Amino acid sequence: MAAAVVAAVLAVSAFAFAMEIARPAPDPQRAAPPVFHIRGRVSGLYPGKAGTMSLKIRNSYRFPISVRQVASRVGSPAVGCPGRSVTIRPWRGRLLVPAHGRRRIAVRVRMRPSAPSACIGARYPIAYSGRAVKA
Repeated sequence: MAAAVVAAVLAVSAFAFAMEIARPAPDPQRAAPPVFHIRGRVSGLYPGKAGTMSLKIRNSYRFPISVRQVASRVGSPAVGCPGRSVTIRPWRGRLLVPAHGRRRIAVRVRMRPSAPSACIGARYPIAYSGRAVKA
């Protein structure tokens, strides 16, 4: 069994997210507003293995935000290894992130028992999305 415990790594991805913040319509001549970013990584997965992934949330705004939810979409890393082989549980709550600050949350991640052996050791691309409000 120890030989089967080959590290599967979920790749780090950071994306911008929609915020529910009341403000005037954006001026097309101005630069895009700041965003909050999410990054995460987990290793040690194999078919049937579950674990915890730490997600880092970074607030680029000049004011604190309250993150309300975070979701992840796992892509396919290679031929013969579908993205649906790994599931990441969405997070919901209230996490205060200070202006220009960083915080962490933990989410459950699992490689399905039916995952093909081609998935062991693969790097999965992950797209994160989230929702936050001005605190």
